[in-house]
Amino acid sequence: MIEIHETYFEVPKKQPKGQPIKPIQREKFLCRAKFSIFDAIKYAQDSVYMIYLQDNKKRVKGKFYLQNFSLKSHYSFVDLYITNSLNIVPIVAVDFSLANLTFDESQYCIHTLKEGAPNDYMDCLKSVSKSFYYFNRFILPVGFGARTLLTKGEGPACNLFAMSGDFMDPFVESAEELTNCYQGTIKSVKLALPVLYK
Repeated sequence: MIEIHETYFEVPKKQPKGQPIKPIQREKFLCRAKFSIFDAIKYAQDSVYMIYLQDNKKRVKGKFYLQNFSLKSHYSFVDLYITNSLNIVPIVAVDFSLANLTFDESQYCIHTLKEGAPNDYMDCLKSVSKSFYYFNRFILPVGFGARTLLTKGEGPACNLFAMSGDFMDPFVESAEELTNCYQGTIKSVKLALPVLYK
């Protein structure tokens, strides 16, 4: 159904003295036309389909024309997922470099496991896991920018490593396993530089 309304402005009869005039916007119904989508597809796809516009008293006020009418389907991500039975594997990369150090005396590093202390990485990992909960079976968490071989002296930073500790089996299956993986990585690596993003 299509309805046509007229918008107009009305000046109130009483106005406060010394104040500018504020017109009131009003809307008035003029006419409407009723038609179905099936009729539009049948008659307006290859020709011109005319419909009469009528007011509340069924009086004809004009004509409405439909031409080249068509319907288009727009598919969402969920439609694509269901139709093709996709298995989505999110890849989450966590920065373990020295760039996470802060100048805050109460918390020197963003990577913290202290109870009650804020940890943006932990919150982000939980959000990612929750967002993909219905669409994936696995998550691939990786880290970069840390020394994974804790030997004496200063070694180079690793540009990519599996947070699970095993590159042959780097996947996790739940939010709890993902956060445990992150906590275990913090305890087993050392923040370092430089970081190569290529």
